[in-house]
Amino acid sequence: MSVFYTYKKNDMETEKMDFLRLLYHDRRGGQMIRLMKNGNLVEQYSTCDLKELATTGTDATNMYTTVNTFRGQKRSADKVYNYCSIYIDLDCHASDPAQIKTAKEHTVVILEATYARGELAVPTLITDTGRGFGLQYVLAKSIANVPSNEKQRQLYKTIRRRILERYREILSVDPEAAQPDPTAIDDSRVCRMPGTFNLAAGCCCKLVY
Repeated sequence: MSVFYTYKKNDMETEKMDFLRLLYHDRRGGQMIRLMKNGNLVEQYSTCDLKELATTGTDATNMYTTVNTFRGQKRSADKVYNYCSIYIDLDCHASDPAQIKTAKEHTVVILEATYARGELAVPTLITDTGRGFGLQYVLAKSIANVPSNEKQRQLYKTIRRRILERYREILSVDPEAAQPDPTAIDDSRVCRMPGTFNLAAGCCCKLVY
C-alpha cells in the first residue's frame, strides 16, 4: 500500500481545509493560532473558527498553524487548551535543490517500507513542506490540559518522545534522508499550513496523505 502522494486534490484551498478539519476535529472550543513569519517579524492570529484560520490572504507565504489549541491568544506551553496531535518534522538542511530532492526520495522509500512492515503506524496526515515532510498523528480524542488529566498528558508526552526517537533510529541509517527535528515536539509547536508558500524552498507546502 502506498502512503506518500496519494492525496490527489489539486485545489489549494480544499487541501488546506481538509488538513485543518482533521487536525482540529476535536478542538472543543480551544483557540487555533496562525502565524506568518517574515524574517524576524512574526504576526499571529488567534481564532476558534476554522474558516477564519484558513483565510490566509492572496500572499499566503510562510504560514503556520499550531499543532495544539490554546486558552486565549498566547502561544505558550502553559496556555495549551487541548493536545490534538503528535507532530514529527522531517527536515533536509541542504541548500541545493537536487540534494533536497534526493533526501525526500530516500525518505519516502525508507518510510513506505517501514509502514508496510508495520514497524510504525501510518500518520493521519503528511505534508510535503518543500524541504522535508510534516507528519501528524492526530488524536482520536484530544486531551484537555487540566490537572485531572495529568496521567494522560504524561503518557501522551512519553509516546510523542518515543515516536520521535523511533523515526530518528529508522532514518539515521541513511545520511542522505531527511532527519527528525528534535525541537518539534514541544507543546507550543507550529507546523506549515498546506496550500501556502514556503519562500525558502520556493514551492508550496502540499498535503500528500
